Amino acid sequence: MTDGTDVAGNAAGDDSAARTSRLDALLATRLAAALPGLAAMQAKYRARCGGGLVAAIVVMVLSLSVEAIGLAAFAFVGILVAGSALVYYAGVYRAAARDAVTPLVCDAIGGMTRTGSAAHEVLGRLRSLPIVAPFAHHTLDDVFSGSHHGTDFVLAEIRLFNMSTRTTGTGQNRTTTTKESTVFKGLLFLIETPAAIPTRIILRGPRIPLVCDWRPAASILERLGFRRIAVPDAGFSRHLTLWAEDGEAALGVIGPGLAGTLARLAATAGWRRLDAGFSGTRFILLLPKGGNSFTVGGLFRPVERLGEEAHALMDEIMVVHRLIDVLEGRAG
Repeated sequence: MTDGTDVAGNAAGDDSAARTSRLDALLATRLAAALPGLAAMQAKYRARCGGGLVAAIVVMVLSLSVEAIGLAAFAFVGILVAGSALVYYAGVYRAAARDAVTPLVCDAIGGMTRTGSAAHEVLGRLRSLPIVAPFAHHTLDDVFSGSHHGTDFVLAEIRLFNMSTRTTGTGQNRTTTTKESTVFKGLLFLIETPAAIPTRIILRGPRIPLVCDWRPAASILERLGFRRIAVPDAGFSRHLTLWAEDGEAALGVIGPGLAGTLARLAATAGWRRLDAGFSGTRFILLLPKGGNSFTVGGLFRPVERLGEEAHALMDEIMVVHRLIDVLEGRAG
């Protein structure tokens, strides 16, 4: 006799196979039609930037060999210009490749779109909890919204940062420099809760100065009316701490089952752990992560590999479905 866990596992396997088949069909039609254009874009940008970069390097080497310092300096400037152009056009191409591949992945998954309209909710919910240190600026990239088993969600790559300006000198020697300092960079999840949570709740990993200092100090949370609440779960206490305005209400939300689930999530999130919280009808989760999780394509990468990268991208995006399944008890 098959138990419920086996049934859920078999259903998940069937869903995965169906998604893979749908994506393969979309790649064979819609992506195949876009490949010639992407290949032509690659060739144009490679020639435009690569040729100039190689020529500038050759001129500089030859100039140095005959001690033509002025010409060598001019060639060095050419290298910098060509290098900057290469970075720019590589970004332009990656954006075009992403625009070709990402909609196909969303269609294969179903119930999901890549959108820019969720930014207001993301920032509003994020500012509703003291889950990160103060920030003045942000960038949102690859924002996905949709629904999984009736639960609405938003998934986004986010960078929160501040900018400081410093002026030195006077008169004609006066110079102004602007510096960016990153507060947090990683993935953000907003997941709908079945009902409004009666108190604001924060769950967070350890605050390590200079490494995990996006987490506000405990004294700041206390000034804002939060108190640390003991959770009778050893696994939870090893990885996370619970803070809330109303401890009794918070423990009613973070019961034994959810505490164990969040402890397992934190344990798999790496040594920096994670940050999460409840605000109104949303569960918020921040997962620190460097780089770009949802990029595809490369200026010097064969366009034929985009199909393989599309499957890898789908697996990355599916993390939000897996998170919802874990939180709602459909997965361990």
